[in-house]
Amino acid sequence: MEAHRRRWWCGVIVATLGTWPVRAEIISFTASATATIRELGGVSVAEDTKSAAFPDTGVSLPLQVVARLTADEPGAAGAVAAQFADPLTAGGANPEEFAISVTLNSLLADVYYTGTASSAEVRTIRLRPGDVGPAPAGTRVTVAGRLYLDGALAVFAVPEVDDLTGAEVVLRVTVKQEADGAEPKKVLEGELRLTGRSEPPLSVATAGDFPTRGVFDVNLAALDPELGLFRVLVFPQLRMDYTYEAVVDEPLTLRATVEVEATNAPGGVGVAALLGTPFETLPEVIAKTRNEAAAKRMATAIAGERAAPSGEPLAAAGRLAQPVFPLCGALGVETVLGLCGIAALRGGRRAVIK
Repeated sequence: MEAHRRRWWCGVIVATLGTWPVRAEIISFTASATATIRELGGVSVAEDTKSAAFPDTGVSLPLQVVARLTADEPGAAGAVAAQFADPLTAGGANPEEFAISVTLNSLLADVYYTGTASSAEVRTIRLRPGDVGPAPAGTRVTVAGRLYLDGALAVFAVPEVDDLTGAEVVLRVTVKQEADGAEPKKVLEGELRLTGRSEPPLSVATAGDFPTRGVFDVNLAALDPELGLFRVLVFPQLRMDYTYEAVVDEPLTLRATVEVEATNAPGGVGVAALLGTPFETLPEVIAKTRNEAAAKRMATAIAGERAAPSGEPLAAAGRLAQPVFPLCGALGVETVLGLCGIAALRGGRRAVIK
Protein backbone atom coordinates (compact mmCIF):
# COMPACT_ATOMS: atom_id res chain seq x y z
CA MET A 1 0.00 0.00 0.00
CA GLU A 2 2.48 2.57 -1.19
CA ALA A 3 -0.14 5.32 -1.04
CA HIS A 4 -0.10 5.01 2.72
CA ARG A 5 3.67 4.87 3.19
CA ARG A 6 3.81 8.22 4.94
CA ARG A 7 5.29 9.80 8.00
CA TRP A 8 2.98 10.14 10.99
CA TRP A 9 3.42 11.62 14.41
CA CYS A 10 3.48 8.60 16.68
CA GLY A 11 4.00 9.66 20.31
CA VAL A 12 6.98 10.23 22.50
CA ILE A 13 10.00 8.21 23.43
CA VAL A 14 10.28 7.79 27.18
CA ALA A 15 13.85 7.16 28.29
CA THR A 16 16.32 7.92 31.07
CA LEU A 17 17.45 11.10 29.34
CA GLY A 18 13.96 12.54 28.92
CA THR A 19 11.30 12.52 26.22
CA TRP A 20 11.25 13.25 22.49
CA PRO A 21 8.28 13.58 20.15
CA VAL A 22 8.69 10.97 17.40
CA ARG A 23 7.42 10.34 13.90
CA ALA A 24 6.72 6.93 12.43
CA GLU A 25 6.68 5.66 8.88
CA ILE A 26 3.34 3.95 8.24
CA ILE A 27 4.24 0.92 6.15
CA SER A 28 0.66 -0.33 5.73
CA PHE A 29 -2.72 -0.61 7.37
CA THR A 30 -5.75 -2.83 7.07
CA ALA A 31 -9.18 -2.31 8.57
CA SER A 32 -12.51 -4.01 9.18
CA ALA A 33 -16.04 -3.17 10.31
CA THR A 34 -18.63 -5.71 11.42
CA ALA A 35 -22.24 -5.47 12.61
CA THR A 36 -24.45 -8.34 13.78
CA ILE A 37 -27.98 -8.37 15.22
CA ARG A 38 -30.13 -11.31 16.37
CA GLU A 39 -33.82 -11.36 17.21
CA LEU A 40 -34.65 -13.87 19.96
CA GLY A 41 -37.84 -15.06 21.64
CA GLY A 42 -41.11 -15.20 19.82
CA VAL A 43 -41.74 -17.99 17.35
CA SER A 44 -38.44 -17.84 15.45
CA VAL A 45 -34.86 -16.59 15.53
CA ALA A 46 -33.69 -14.04 12.95
CA GLU A 47 -30.19 -12.71 12.26
CA ASP A 48 -28.54 -10.10 10.07
CA THR A 49 -24.78 -9.66 9.69
CA LYS A 50 -22.86 -7.15 7.61
CA SER A 51 -19.08 -6.84 7.33
CA ALA A 52 -16.46 -5.12 5.21
CA ALA A 53 -12.68 -5.16 5.03
CA PHE A 54 -9.98 -2.92 3.59
CA PRO A 55 -8.19 -3.55 1.34
CA ASP A 56 -10.59 -5.78 -0.56
CA THR A 57 -11.71 -6.03 -4.17
CA GLY A 58 -14.05 -3.20 -4.99
CA VAL A 59 -13.94 -1.80 -1.45
CA SER A 60 -12.93 1.77 -0.63
CA LEU A 61 -12.89 3.80 2.56
CA PRO A 62 -14.90 4.58 4.57
CA LEU A 63 -16.11 1.12 5.49
CA GLN A 64 -19.75 1.37 6.56
CA VAL A 65 -21.92 -1.57 7.59
CA VAL A 66 -25.44 -1.63 9.05
CA ALA A 67 -27.46 -4.66 10.20
CA ARG A 68 -31.20 -4.23 10.91
CA LEU A 69 -34.13 -6.32 12.11
CA THR A 70 -37.79 -5.44 12.70
CA ALA A 71 -40.22 -7.85 14.35
CA ASP A 72 -43.25 -9.09 12.40
CA GLU A 73 -45.45 -7.57 15.08
CA PRO A 74 -45.10 -3.78 15.61
CA GLY A 75 -43.18 -2.69 18.68
CA ALA A 76 -39.73 -4.29 18.37
CA ALA A 77 -36.72 -3.35 16.23
CA GLY A 78 -32.96 -3.02 16.33
CA ALA A 79 -30.11 -1.61 14.28
CA VAL A 80 -26.35 -2.12 14.60
CA ALA A 81 -23.82 -0.05 12.65
CA ALA A 82 -20.04 0.25 12.47
CA GLN A 83 -17.66 2.43 10.48
CA PHE A 84 -13.96 2.73 9.78
CA ALA A 85 -12.79 5.78 7.85
CA ASP A 86 -9.39 6.62 6.34
CA PRO A 87 -7.09 7.79 9.16
CA LEU A 88 -4.48 9.10 6.71
CA THR A 89 -6.27 12.20 5.50
CA ALA A 90 -4.36 15.20 4.22
CA GLY A 91 -4.76 17.10 7.47
CA GLY A 92 -3.90 14.07 9.59
CA ALA A 93 -7.29 14.07 11.33
CA ASN A 94 -10.48 12.23 10.50
CA PRO A 95 -12.99 12.36 13.38
CA GLU A 96 -15.07 9.52 11.95
CA GLU A 97 -12.19 7.00 11.85
CA PHE A 98 -13.90 4.68 14.36
CA ALA A 99 -17.67 4.92 14.87
CA ILE A 100 -20.31 2.58 16.29
CA SER A 101 -24.05 2.96 16.76
CA VAL A 102 -26.28 0.31 18.33
CA THR A 103 -29.94 0.61 19.38
CA LEU A 104 -32.16 -2.30 20.45
CA ASN A 105 -35.72 -1.87 21.76
CA SER A 106 -38.81 -4.03 22.25
CA LEU A 107 -42.23 -3.31 23.72
CA LEU A 108 -43.30 -6.90 23.04
CA ALA A 109 -43.51 -9.41 25.86
CA ASP A 110 -41.40 -12.13 24.25
CA VAL A 111 -39.05 -10.49 21.72
CA TYR A 112 -35.59 -9.09 22.40
CA TYR A 113 -32.32 -8.51 20.53
CA THR A 114 -28.59 -8.96 20.87
CA GLY A 115 -26.15 -6.88 18.86
CA THR A 116 -22.40 -6.66 18.30
CA ALA A 117 -20.50 -3.96 16.42
CA SER A 118 -16.76 -3.61 15.96
CA SER A 119 -14.34 -1.38 14.12
CA ALA A 120 -10.68 -2.33 13.92
CA GLU A 121 -7.41 -1.22 12.37
CA VAL A 122 -4.10 -3.07 12.01
CA ARG A 123 -1.24 -0.68 11.39
CA THR A 124 2.41 -1.53 10.67
CA ILE A 125 4.85 1.27 11.45
CA ARG A 126 8.60 1.82 11.72
CA LEU A 127 10.49 4.33 13.85
CA ARG A 128 13.41 5.63 11.81
CA PRO A 129 16.79 6.73 13.20
CA GLY A 130 16.84 10.49 13.50
CA ASP A 131 13.12 10.59 14.27
CA VAL A 132 13.60 9.38 17.83
CA GLY A 133 16.13 11.76 19.28
CA PRO A 134 19.61 10.30 19.66
CA ALA A 135 18.47 6.64 19.52
CA PRO A 136 20.29 4.70 16.75
CA ALA A 137 18.90 1.70 14.81
CA GLY A 138 18.43 -1.35 17.00
CA THR A 139 17.76 0.64 20.16
CA ARG A 140 14.79 -0.56 22.22
CA VAL A 141 12.64 2.35 23.32
CA THR A 142 9.33 2.84 25.14
CA VAL A 143 6.71 4.79 23.22
CA ALA A 144 3.81 6.46 25.01
CA GLY A 145 0.43 6.54 23.27
CA ARG A 146 -2.99 8.01 23.80
CA LEU A 147 -6.43 6.98 22.56
CA TYR A 148 -9.58 9.09 22.72
CA LEU A 149 -13.20 7.96 23.02
CA ASP A 150 -16.28 10.12 22.66
CA GLY A 151 -19.80 8.79 23.02
CA ALA A 152 -22.57 7.45 25.25
CA LEU A 153 -24.12 4.21 26.55
CA ALA A 154 -27.77 4.08 27.61
CA VAL A 155 -30.43 1.77 29.07
CA PHE A 156 -34.07 2.90 29.06
CA ALA A 157 -37.38 1.34 30.15
CA VAL A 158 -41.10 2.07 30.32
CA PRO A 159 -42.52 2.96 33.78
CA GLU A 160 -44.14 -0.48 34.29
CA VAL A 161 -40.74 -2.24 34.30
CA ASP A 162 -39.05 -2.65 37.68
CA ASP A 163 -36.64 -5.48 36.80
CA LEU A 164 -34.05 -4.82 34.08
CA THR A 165 -32.32 -8.20 34.38
CA GLY A 166 -30.97 -9.30 31.01
CA ALA A 167 -30.35 -5.84 29.59
CA GLU A 168 -26.71 -4.85 29.16
CA VAL A 169 -24.43 -2.70 27.00
CA VAL A 170 -20.65 -3.13 27.09
CA LEU A 171 -17.93 -1.06 25.43
CA ARG A 172 -14.49 -2.65 25.02
CA VAL A 173 -11.32 -0.99 23.75
CA THR A 174 -8.13 -2.91 23.01
CA VAL A 175 -4.75 -2.09 21.51
CA LYS A 176 -2.42 -5.02 20.86
CA GLN A 177 1.22 -5.02 19.85
CA GLU A 178 2.11 -7.75 17.38
CA ALA A 179 5.46 -8.90 16.06
CA ASP A 180 6.78 -11.91 14.15
CA GLY A 181 7.81 -14.73 16.44
CA ALA A 182 6.19 -13.24 19.53
CA GLU A 183 2.84 -13.59 21.27
CA PRO A 184 0.55 -10.57 20.82
CA LYS A 185 0.74 -8.23 23.80
CA LYS A 186 -2.17 -6.13 24.99
CA VAL A 187 -0.86 -2.65 25.70
CA LEU A 188 -4.33 -1.24 26.33
CA GLU A 189 -7.46 -3.07 27.47
CA GLY A 190 -10.46 -1.36 28.99
CA GLU A 191 -14.16 -1.92 29.45
CA LEU A 192 -17.22 0.13 30.44
CA ARG A 193 -20.35 -1.86 31.35
CA LEU A 194 -23.96 -0.83 32.09
CA THR A 195 -25.94 -3.85 33.36
CA GLY A 196 -29.62 -4.27 34.20
CA ARG A 197 -30.59 -5.84 37.53
CA SER A 198 -33.60 -6.23 39.79
CA GLU A 199 -32.44 -4.09 42.72
CA PRO A 200 -30.94 -1.63 42.14
CA PRO A 201 -32.13 -1.64 38.53
CA LEU A 202 -28.72 -0.87 37.01
CA SER A 203 -25.05 -1.25 37.86
CA VAL A 204 -22.08 0.55 36.32
CA ALA A 205 -18.59 -0.95 36.22
CA THR A 206 -15.27 -0.29 34.57
CA ALA A 207 -12.46 -2.78 34.06
CA GLY A 208 -8.82 -2.69 33.10
CA ASP A 209 -7.51 0.58 31.72
CA PHE A 210 -10.91 2.22 31.31
CA PRO A 211 -10.78 5.48 33.28
CA THR A 212 -13.52 6.66 35.61
CA ARG A 213 -12.67 10.33 35.38
CA GLY A 214 -14.38 11.83 32.37
CA VAL A 215 -17.38 9.45 32.51
CA PHE A 216 -20.69 10.97 33.67
CA ASP A 217 -23.85 9.17 34.82
CA VAL A 218 -27.33 10.72 34.55
CA ASN A 219 -30.99 9.58 34.55
CA LEU A 220 -32.93 11.54 31.92
CA ALA A 221 -36.33 9.91 32.49
CA ALA A 222 -37.83 13.25 33.54
CA LEU A 223 -37.46 14.42 29.94
CA ASP A 224 -39.77 11.67 28.63
CA PRO A 225 -43.09 10.94 30.39
CA GLU A 226 -43.30 7.53 28.71
CA LEU A 227 -40.06 6.32 30.32
CA GLY A 228 -39.57 5.31 33.93
CA LEU A 229 -35.80 5.07 33.48
CA PHE A 230 -33.42 6.60 30.93
CA ARG A 231 -29.92 6.04 32.31
CA VAL A 232 -27.09 7.47 30.22
CA LEU A 233 -23.30 7.27 30.58
CA VAL A 234 -21.49 9.91 28.54
CA PHE A 235 -17.74 10.20 27.99
CA PRO A 236 -16.82 13.25 25.89
CA GLN A 237 -13.18 13.27 24.78
CA LEU A 238 -12.22 10.51 27.19
CA ARG A 239 -8.47 9.86 27.21
CA MET A 240 -6.81 6.47 27.60
CA ASP A 241 -2.99 6.46 28.00
CA TYR A 242 -0.63 3.52 27.53
CA THR A 243 2.90 2.61 26.49
CA TYR A 244 4.48 -0.01 24.25
CA GLU A 245 7.99 -1.19 23.37
CA ALA A 246 9.57 -0.63 19.95
CA VAL A 247 12.97 -1.18 18.31
CA VAL A 248 14.27 1.67 16.19
CA ASP A 249 14.24 0.86 12.44
CA GLU A 250 12.29 -2.40 12.90
CA PRO A 251 8.62 -2.83 11.82
CA LEU A 252 6.00 -2.87 14.55
CA THR A 253 2.32 -3.77 14.24
CA LEU A 254 -0.46 -2.26 16.36
CA ARG A 255 -4.04 -3.59 16.31
CA ALA A 256 -6.71 -1.23 17.69
CA THR A 257 -10.27 -2.53 18.21
CA VAL A 258 -13.37 -0.74 19.46
CA GLU A 259 -16.29 -3.08 20.14
CA VAL A 260 -19.80 -2.89 21.60
CA GLU A 261 -21.90 -5.84 22.77
CA ALA A 262 -25.51 -5.13 23.73
CA THR A 263 -28.68 -6.98 24.75
CA ASN A 264 -32.08 -5.50 25.55
CA ALA A 265 -34.94 -7.19 27.42
CA PRO A 266 -38.53 -7.82 26.30
CA GLY A 267 -41.49 -5.90 27.62
CA GLY A 268 -40.22 -2.33 27.26
CA VAL A 269 -36.47 -2.31 27.94
CA GLY A 270 -34.04 -0.84 25.39
CA VAL A 271 -30.31 -0.21 25.12
CA ALA A 272 -28.12 2.06 23.01
CA ALA A 273 -24.45 2.76 22.33
CA LEU A 274 -23.38 5.79 20.30
CA LEU A 275 -19.71 6.36 19.44
CA GLY A 276 -18.95 8.93 16.80
CA THR A 277 -21.51 10.62 14.60
CA PRO A 278 -22.14 9.01 11.20
CA PHE A 279 -25.12 6.76 12.06
CA GLU A 280 -28.48 7.49 13.69
CA THR A 281 -29.76 4.11 14.80
CA LEU A 282 -31.40 5.54 17.93
CA PRO A 283 -33.96 7.83 16.22
CA GLU A 284 -34.51 5.15 13.56
CA VAL A 285 -35.32 2.38 16.07
CA ILE A 286 -37.26 4.53 18.53
CA ALA A 287 -39.42 5.91 15.71
CA LYS A 288 -40.28 2.33 14.72
CA THR A 289 -40.99 1.09 18.25
CA ARG A 290 -42.50 4.25 19.77
CA ASN A 291 -42.98 7.37 17.64
CA GLU A 292 -41.11 10.21 15.92
CA ALA A 293 -41.57 12.63 18.84
CA ALA A 294 -40.09 10.17 21.32
CA ALA A 295 -37.19 9.48 18.96
CA LYS A 296 -36.40 13.17 18.72
CA ARG A 297 -36.61 13.66 22.51
CA MET A 298 -34.23 10.81 23.25
CA ALA A 299 -31.73 11.69 20.54
CA THR A 300 -31.70 15.35 21.56
CA ALA A 301 -31.24 14.47 25.23
CA ILE A 302 -28.22 12.23 24.58
CA ALA A 303 -26.68 14.76 22.20
CA GLY A 304 -27.06 17.46 24.85
CA GLU A 305 -25.33 15.34 27.47
CA ARG A 306 -22.46 14.54 25.13
CA ALA A 307 -21.98 18.24 24.47
CA ALA A 308 -22.34 19.35 28.11
CA PRO A 309 -22.57 16.55 30.69
CA SER A 310 -24.85 17.25 33.65
CA GLY A 311 -24.49 13.90 35.38
CA GLU A 312 -22.46 12.70 38.33
CA PRO A 313 -18.82 11.75 37.61
CA LEU A 314 -18.13 8.05 38.02
CA ALA A 315 -14.97 8.92 39.89
CA ALA A 316 -17.13 9.64 42.97
CA ALA A 317 -16.42 7.26 45.83
CA GLY A 318 -18.44 4.06 45.97
CA ARG A 319 -19.85 4.25 42.43
CA LEU A 320 -17.80 1.55 40.72
CA ALA A 321 -17.19 -2.15 41.03
CA GLN A 322 -13.61 -3.35 41.25
CA PRO A 323 -11.94 -4.09 37.91
CA VAL A 324 -12.46 -7.65 36.72
CA PHE A 325 -8.98 -7.80 35.22
CA PRO A 326 -5.81 -5.91 36.18
CA LEU A 327 -4.49 -2.79 34.53
CA CYS A 328 -2.61 -3.42 31.30
CA GLY A 329 0.20 -1.23 30.06
CA ALA A 330 2.37 1.18 32.01
CA LEU A 331 0.53 4.44 32.56
CA GLY A 332 1.60 7.70 34.15
CA VAL A 333 4.29 8.56 31.61
CA GLU A 334 5.70 12.04 31.68
CA THR A 335 4.32 13.21 28.33
CA VAL A 336 1.97 11.76 25.73
CA LEU A 337 1.26 13.19 22.27
CA GLY A 338 -0.67 10.43 20.46
CA LEU A 339 -0.63 6.93 19.00
CA CYS A 340 0.02 7.20 15.30
CA GLY A 341 -3.36 8.77 14.69
CA ILE A 342 -5.28 5.74 16.06
CA ALA A 343 -8.06 7.33 18.05
CA ALA A 344 -11.00 9.58 17.85
CA LEU A 345 -14.62 8.84 17.90
CA ARG A 346 -16.38 12.08 17.20
CA GLY A 347 -16.39 15.42 15.45
CA GLY A 348 -12.97 17.00 15.70
CA ARG A 349 -11.98 15.32 18.95
CA ARG A 350 -8.87 13.46 17.83
CA ALA A 351 -5.63 13.08 19.62
CA VAL A 352 -3.73 16.35 19.28
CA ILE A 353 -0.57 15.29 17.45
CA LYS A 354 2.20 17.83 17.28
